Amino acid sequence: MSVAQDVPKTLITRILMLLVLVGAIFGMASSARADPVPVGGLWQEFSWTGPGVFARGCLPNDPLGLGCVPSSGGNSAFAPAPPWTFTFGAGGGNLTVTDAFSIGDSFNIFDFGVLIGTTPSVAQGGNCGDNPVPCLANPLVSHGVFSLLAGAHSITIQTRVAPFGAGAAYFRTDQNQNVVPEPTSMLLLGTGLLGAFGVARRKRKMKR
Repeated sequence: MSVAQDVPKTLITRILMLLVLVGAIFGMASSARADPVPVGGLWQEFSWTGPGVFARGCLPNDPLGLGCVPSSGGNSAFAPAPPWTFTFGAGGGNLTVTDAFSIGDSFNIFDFGVLIGTTPSVAQGGNCGDNPVPCLANPLVSHGVFSLLAGAHSITIQTRVAPFGAGAAYFRTDQNQNVVPEPTSMLLLGTGLLGAFGVARRKRKMKR
């Protein structure tokens, strides 16, 4: 007799119901923490109006932002109104910030209002263009990569130096890859399945 035939149909039904319940719980958790800034994907373009001010997004995604020029590389989106929130899974990830267009701006980066770092001061002059990728690779452009832990984040960016007054730049978020699934998720599923098969084994022993 196969294992599948030996296990009562009611037990199989309960196992399936448990799997559906676990999926629903994690689905609701993901929906509840939906964030305006997706992890990975496109660069987010933000704007500011002068030195020392906190940056905004870009019109029309942020009604209080400036009208921005999208990247000619087709790799950006206009950021919504700040704070810019997102959630990193297990293993955390990186927040990358780079100046663009006219070279010379630099920034203070905050997470939940706490300063987590700055991009370096650079010499004013020149232009790296509207694409964040070559701007990030240009050593003359102010940029920084900030490692963040797993969990929710709420980012604001302040212009530290803005010699041209108003301007625009980019940030992006990237989850660390090759991360083992969260132990709690695996434990919950494994415990439920082991418990169900344990009940089945006890019932078989009682019948003998």
